Amino acid sequence: MEFMPDITNAKQPLVLIVDDVDENLMLMTDVLTNDNYRTLCAKNGKEGVEMALLHKPDIILMDIMMPLMDGFTATGILKSHAETYDIPVIFITALADTHSKIEGFKQGAVDYIPKPFQVTEVIARVNTHVKLARLQRELVEINQELEAANELKNKFFRIARHDIRNPIAILQLTLEFLKNQCPSRPALADFQHKLDLMYRASAQIEQIADNYLDNDHIFSLMEGVNLKPKEIISLVRQVVEDCQPYAEQKHILLDLNAEISALEVLLDKSRFQQALINIVGNAIKFSPHNTRIDVNVKCDQSRVNIYVRDQGPGILEEERSRLFQEFGKLSNKPTGGETSSGLGLWICHKIIEAQNGEVGADFPEGGGSIFWISLPVTSNVLQLK
Repeated sequence: MEFMPDITNAKQPLVLIVDDVDENLMLMTDVLTNDNYRTLCAKNGKEGVEMALLHKPDIILMDIMMPLMDGFTATGILKSHAETYDIPVIFITALADTHSKIEGFKQGAVDYIPKPFQVTEVIARVNTHVKLARLQRELVEINQELEAANELKNKFFRIARHDIRNPIAILQLTLEFLKNQCPSRPALADFQHKLDLMYRASAQIEQIADNYLDNDHIFSLMEGVNLKPKEIISLVRQVVEDCQPYAEQKHILLDLNAEISALEVLLDKSRFQQALINIVGNAIKFSPHNTRIDVNVKCDQSRVNIYVRDQGPGILEEERSRLFQEFGKLSNKPTGGETSSGLGLWICHKIIEAQNGEVGADFPEGGGSIFWISLPVTSNVLQLK
């Protein structure tokens, strides 16, 4: 008896039935057709392999004991071909012993139904595995699309990183030229200082471009930190100085108070300063004009803590859980028309976490916010004021 393939409606899942008993083929074909499946039939494992490679069914129902080629061998061959590897195979067989079941799973079967079978059970298992297989294929397609989008993003970052270096280099050369041409006179000391600030700012931009436009480096901040003993008070002071021009634009008093004069801490200098600039810069960005921001450095025998306290509106209680999340934008708006990506505090959190530190925020009853960085003390070099 010949069984012609019923593959006229491509929208219906296609089931390949492999069995050497005509009655089983007829019964399974009727059952599956009534449940809106298309069917193909093969009388042995060899025909089953040939049909599977030709028609790529959504699922295969495979008997084990058949002439020419048994179901174990046929399944092993199908799993050795890339084009049929992901097709789920369910064994339907009278061999119900444990050894046969184990052998079937070793060959790559996803399920095992003993004969005689219940029609409702077969339909239920076919439905389940067809859905799982399609979801798996959709997941693979989504991952491929994501990989393509990620490669496009990386290409953009590489171009941006390359293109941003030229104007930075021109800016740094111009600043060096101005510094060399500017006479060393007391009257010009403030001008010289501002040139120094501008040069440091350009160097920070260059460092940020290297760190965050280098492929997908922004998502691997936990890797590659360069921890070295550094004197932290001078680093904090430099950040405060670099942020002064920004604060002055809003007539904000930015003040540093450190209860120690020097402290050596194991950290990554450039990334630590990037994190602190993020926190101080955020405080300035969201603070009203004519207020103050206090940067306080405190230390005990185990940790150094840097607190940045502002007189802004604070953070709504229901929004605080989003503070250090990626793209965690809040309802607060910058007070000078600046933009906010929602990445700054998340980046800060990742940077400090990679240096064995912690970041957080407190909200006093009197208003404002206190954002803090805490790092472990790794040295006995501690000088009190």
